[in-house]
Amino acid sequence: MKKLNFIFRTCIVFVLIACQQEEQPEPTTNNNGGGNNNSELFTQGQGVTDIQGRNYTTIVINGKEWMQENLGVKRFRNGDWMTSALQWQLNAIIDSSSYFDYQWNQVNNTIYGSLYNWHAVNDSRGICPTGWHVATNEDWASLINFLDPNAQGGEVNNIAGGKMKISDFWLEPNIGATNESGFTALPGGSVFYSSVDGFVFGGLGSQSSWWSGTSQDSAYAYAVSIQSSGENAELSTENIVGGKSVRCVKD
Repeated sequence: MKKLNFIFRTCIVFVLIACQQEEQPEPTTNNNGGGNNNSELFTQGQGVTDIQGRNYTTIVINGKEWMQENLGVKRFRNGDWMTSALQWQLNAIIDSSSYFDYQWNQVNNTIYGSLYNWHAVNDSRGICPTGWHVATNEDWASLINFLDPNAQGGEVNNIAGGKMKISDFWLEPNIGATNESGFTALPGGSVFYSSVDGFVFGGLGSQSSWWSGTSQDSAYAYAVSIQSSGENAELSTENIVGGKSVRCVKD
C-alpha cells in the first residue's frame, strides 16, 4: 500500500508540473518546481520520514534544517490518529487535534500537505517526526531576517517571501518569486471557521500560511504567511480554530 501511495503521489506531481510547463514554456525550474537550487543561501539536508512513512526533502538555511515540503502526516509520532476532517467539521468548537485536506481532497494533500488546527500543532504527542518540532517564532524570525536583514522577523515589509516562493503553481502576478532560499513555498491556502458558514477554504494558488509553534494566548497563535501579490513574509496572530500548513525544523 505504501508503494502504491508513493507511485500515486509521484504521478500526480509529475502531471501537474507538466501542465505548468505547458502553460509557461520557458519557466525557471529545478527539481523543486521553480527557483534556483544552486543558491548560496542553503544546502541540501539529509531528509526525514514521518510516522506514516512519507519522505520529505530538507534544506539547511542559516544553520537550521527545515523540511522543504509542507507536513502531510495524519498521525502523531506515537501512532495515534488525529481527528478526521469530517469529525473536525462536525465538532468545530471542540478542542480536538485535527487535520484536513484542502476542500476535503486527498490530491491536495499529495501536493500541498495537510492543514492543521492549532490544537494539533500544540499537542504533546508531537505532530513532527521524532527529533523535529513545528517551526517557532524564533525559527521563523531567524529565516526571515537571514533572507532580508531589514525584516525585523517579519514585523515590517520585507522581500523574504519572494525568496521563499517557487515560480510554478502560484497565480499571477507571483511577485518576486525566486526560491533562492530553497524553501519551495507552495500556495496551499488555508481555512477559517465562521459560526455562520462553518469552515471556509481560501487562498489555494495565492497564499501560503504556516502555523508557528508559538502561541499568543488561549484563542490565538502566531502564523507566517506569504501572498502571490507581494514578496513579504508576514508574522501575525490567527484564531486557533483555523487550519494552516506546517513546516518542521530539526531540534
